[in-house]
Formats: sequence, structure tokens, C-alpha cells
Amino acid sequence: SAEEAASLNKEMGGEALSTKSKNKYLERLHGPFNHWTNRRICRYNFLTNVNRFESDEDEELLARDPFSIEDLKAIFESDESIKLLKQKPHMPSRPWGLLIALDTGARASEIFSLTLEDIHDLGGTLYFDIRSRRGHSRLKNKASKRGVPVHPKLLELGFEKYVEKAAHVQKNVALPMLFPELVRSPDHGWARNTTRWI
Repeated sequence: SAEEAASLNKEMGGEALSTKSKNKYLERLHGPFNHWTNRRICRYNFLTNVNRFESDEDEELLARDPFSIEDLKAIFESDESIKLLKQKPHMPSRPWGLLIALDTGARASEIFSLTLEDIHDLGGTLYFDIRSRRGHSRLKNKASKRGVPVHPKLLELGFEKYVEKAAHVQKNVALPMLFPELVRSPDHGWARNTTRWI
């Protein structure tokens, strides 16, 4: 079996694929399996629920120093950033998504999969209900399910008015999105194109 072969290779000190290579091959196989599933050659994509491989070394490589005040000013207040954010007013996910990330610390996948039903008022305080939805979005782990208050700065910038506008343009939509211009990728979720732009 594959397990026995891998175990024997390890005992004999054989070489193994790096975590990066495993994830690269895993990503490349998604496309063909989707194609075969669509053509009914396979019953379903066996890789859909396979998580990316992680290692201790990866965690160290992914560790980042927090942004400095200067970094944040360059991202949010520089002339170049403001000009870039204003380029496509029909894509509110860009400015609002960045601001929500700044003020909540939420992941891109969590922010861009938010629906209007995920925004609640609890005793006069608005908050984001970050959760999984079958066939819509999923969280990294169980601890990721949480409520996050909407930062006062977002309210000051007109977030409530934006939400009302998003609701108005999606009157007849079964599950209205916070960012209706986004399209979900079957393999990469809601954040794929937006995070590429960022």
C-alpha cells in the first residue's frame, strides 16, 4: 500500500517531497479532478476536503512581524493607495475589505465570504458573525467561529450606509452578500481574486 511504501522509505532514510512540493501537486490535481467530476468520469472531486500540508518549518517561514504605523500609513493613506482604491468604485470589496481586515484582524476568506445575514445588532452594537456555511464558506478550524464587533471607525466611515446599499441592490437574492460583486471559486472560495489584487 502507499502507507507501507512511505513508511519503508522513511525507515531507509529515503528522500521525501517537501511540504511546498506536496501542496503544489495537490493544487495542480484539483483542476483535472474538477474536470473529470463535471464530465461524470468521477463521482466527486476527492481532493475537495483535503487540507494543505503544513510543517513546523512552514509556521516559522510564515511568521511575520506586525505592521508598523509607518507600514499602515503607506498602505492606507499614501496617494498611490488612495488612487488605486478609487479606481474601481463598482468593487467595494477592495476598500471595505482592507478596512475590515485592519480593524478586525479577520482572514481574507472570512471577510469576503460574509453575507448580510452575518451582520447582527446586539444591544445597539453591530458585529460580524464569522461562521461556516455548507456549500458557501468554511473556517480554518472550530476556534475560528466567533463574533467580532464592527469597529467604530468603520461606522464613522459609513459602513452602515454601505450595508443598506448592498441590501437594496440584492432585494431578490436568496443569500445576499456583503460584497455582491464577488464570485465564489469552487476551489479557492470567495477571496481568490481579491487577494490577488491586494
